Amino acid sequence: MSKDRSTILRFAAAGFEIAAVFVAFQMLMVKHSPWFTLNNILSAIFMIFCPPVLLTFPLLDVKIGTGGFYALWMAVALLNAGLYAVVGSAYVRMRKKHAGVAAN
Repeated sequence: MSKDRSTILRFAAAGFEIAAVFVAFQMLMVKHSPWFTLNNILSAIFMIFCPPVLLTFPLLDVKIGTGGFYALWMAVALLNAGLYAVVGSAYVRMRKKHAGVAAN
């Protein structure tokens, strides 16, 4: 595998892992109040790093731990991985472009 492909794959894996951490956080925080301060701060941070989470707002009634919850968050994780792969691809392209300018 080329260095560029592995860089893009690392970006995609990071995007998937961010969504997985968000799901684990939700599973751990289910017993706390939704107005718990740490819950609000971390949720805002996760929304910044995982923009596909904004697509779940119409589906707020999906209960944590059900089959629909896992299907929904698998889709979000895959979308986030795809988004991060696109960002990784842009990073690789910019790195190549700057390497070409530096060589001239």
